[in-house]
Amino acid sequence: MTKHLVLLSLFALGGCTAQSKTVFIADLENRCSYPVDITAYEYSNAKEPFVLNKRVAVGEVTEVLSYISFDDELENSVPDTYRLDITANGNSLSLDKPGFLAQLGRSHHERKGNSIHAWKIRDTNLCP
Repeated sequence: MTKHLVLLSLFALGGCTAQSKTVFIADLENRCSYPVDITAYEYSNAKEPFVLNKRVAVGEVTEVLSYISFDDELENSVPDTYRLDITANGNSLSLDKPGFLAQLGRSHHERKGNSIHAWKIRDTNLCP
């Protein structure tokens, strides 16, 4: 009986580890004619720190979203508290989750294999 319980447990654990995952990645290219400061709140569930603070030079690309999920829907995978702030020259621009998802809808999207979704945001409207 114990042998059967052990085998059943191993089978159940094996099934859990085989569950497929989806990766969502978004990169932002600074298309402004000046450096910008980027702050992305809760930008990742797999990397430290969970708040990204970075100065991005003209033409430089930085990652602003990195999520691994068991759900294949981006909207369900990004937390409601996600926010992207872009600041420069005393001005700022902020995208909450709905605004950010709308921006991704207007951005170049690539699907790499079955499980990786990658966006490249290149929008001068994001220049504060």
